[in-house]
Amino acid sequence: VSSYFKTLSAVLGVFVLVAGLGIAVKLSQQKQETRTKASVDMVDLSLSADKIEAVALEEVNLAIGVNPHNYKVTAVELTINTTNFDIVSLTPGNYLTTILQPAGSEGGSDIHITLGSGTTPATGPGILANLKVKVKAGASGTGTVTINSGSLVSGIDTNGEAVPSSILGDTGESVINITIPYNPVPSASPAAT
Repeated sequence: VSSYFKTLSAVLGVFVLVAGLGIAVKLSQQKQETRTKASVDMVDLSLSADKIEAVALEEVNLAIGVNPHNYKVTAVELTINTTNFDIVSLTPGNYLTTILQPAGSEGGSDIHITLGSGTTPATGPGILANLKVKVKAGASGTGTVTINSGSLVSGIDTNGEAVPSSILGDTGESVINITIPYNPVPSASPAAT
């Protein structure tokens, strides 16, 4: 009986994973509608930076949060855009830990990753991914990190049905002030006599 349940669990897990992948592929082929209002009808993604100010070549860590409201999330195809930053790394958080497509950079300032839930859809809020960026040399003013509104979220609704289109709601942005470090000019010391 124990081996029966192990086999059944494995088959069920593979089915959930394959269904999530199929939905993610279908979603990536559809044109997405941008959402502009917070709603419990969608899955919201947010950004939280470990600092609000940085200098050139300094690293900033950002947590990408997810709030699925009433959905169970099976996969997220995440794209991040930045200005005045270079991407250092993008790694899964504790929410969706199965990497379906590894992080790939698009020109040094943008990056994408696709994460899946594995055998059990994720529920409740959590940390989807962790992003590390570095302020570009010579940058000043502000730098931004934005979750691209074309990112895709697949999931299961409250009736247990797979949702046939992306359920992405609000997307986040972090603005970091880039400052010029203070380097006082040393004063000349009097000459020895």
